[in-house]
Amino acid sequence: MQYGPGSPYDDVKRDAQQLREDLSAAVSAARTDVKAAAQEAARAAQGAGKQVDEYAREHAWTAVAIAAAVGAIMGVLFSRGRRQ
Repeated sequence: MQYGPGSPYDDVKRDAQQLREDLSAAVSAARTDVKAAAQEAARAAQGAGKQVDEYAREHAWTAVAIAAAVGAIMGVLFSRGRRQ
């Protein structure tokens, strides 16, 4: 078998190098997309947090009542779980 220039080994080597370059480019693009999606999710979460904060400040007694109701429901559910 011949291993000089133009041999099948050179073709495989060239194909492997091209595959590495393509994979590297794909990974780089995926990282960019994931980073952008994470930033967008963080912005959305901040916006939702601001809306909840604003609602709680404007409707303080409603927020207290909701929190009390959720606490009571959780208390009932957890106490039932211990009895069984």
